[in-house]
Amino acid sequence: MTTTRQEVVCFDGSGDFWMWTTRMMAHFGVAGLKDVIHSDDFEIEVPLSPAVPAQMIPGADGNDAQVVPAQPATTQRILDPVKLEKDERAKDMIVVNIGDFVLRKIKHCTTAASMWALLDRLYMSRSLPNRIFVQSQFYTFKCNSAKTIDINVDEFLKIVAKMNSLNVNVSNEIKAIFFLNSLPAA
Repeated sequence: MTTTRQEVVCFDGSGDFWMWTTRMMAHFGVAGLKDVIHSDDFEIEVPLSPAVPAQMIPGADGNDAQVVPAQPATTQRILDPVKLEKDERAKDMIVVNIGDFVLRKIKHCTTAASMWALLDRLYMSRSLPNRIFVQSQFYTFKCNSAKTIDINVDEFLKIVAKMNSLNVNVSNEIKAIFFLNSLPAA
């Protein structure tokens, strides 16, 4: 019996974090683990007793009726073993796909959601200087004639992806104009 398993490039802190997270989210989706990446609430509410409606109990002589008030359903919050197991699988998936340097930074996290949030905070810089730097890369991009067109396009698309992750929106028309202007003179 063979299984096909796609490998995710191990993130060591120096690569393209946005691309790594995109691949990891795809793997979480296939494994059914996306819900534990964004929430660390592992409790579920289980019923202990059903709701009881109000009742009228007739008196002994038939005249005096006694009202028994309604009782709401009682529930209890307990840890959901399914969610806990999913969290363990998601944590394992993250740990397997990061390098030692990155693992040292997140090993104290107890849930997959806290690991994911810390990775995002550490490596997805959304600060104003970073936004300005990435926009500067975009607006001053020039194709390198020593590289193939595929490599140049890939570098341009990396910059565009970084801008998208920073919520810097540029229309496709503007992207096309800037890329065409970045081509070397023929």
